[in-house]
Amino acid sequence: MKVSGLVDGKFKRAGIKNGLVITSINGTPVNSKEDVEDIYNEIMRSSDSDKVMFITGIYPTGKKEYCAVDLADE
Repeated sequence: MKVSGLVDGKFKRAGIKNGLVITSINGTPVNSKEDVEDIYNEIMRSSDSDKVMFITGIYPTGKKEYCAVDLADE
């Protein structure tokens, strides 16, 4: 799933930029916006105190990106 329309917030502060193609979140492959939403909802429903999205992706230039987005205070 390609990131576009990114606004100020947790994802941007974590280093994610428009154009990043997210390949996985927390080790789960991502192919669509719905996949991202499903993983996010699963994290937020979890009783785990650490609510983090570990995002792996690649930019069109070939540069790989690894980011952690803390969702604990949402």
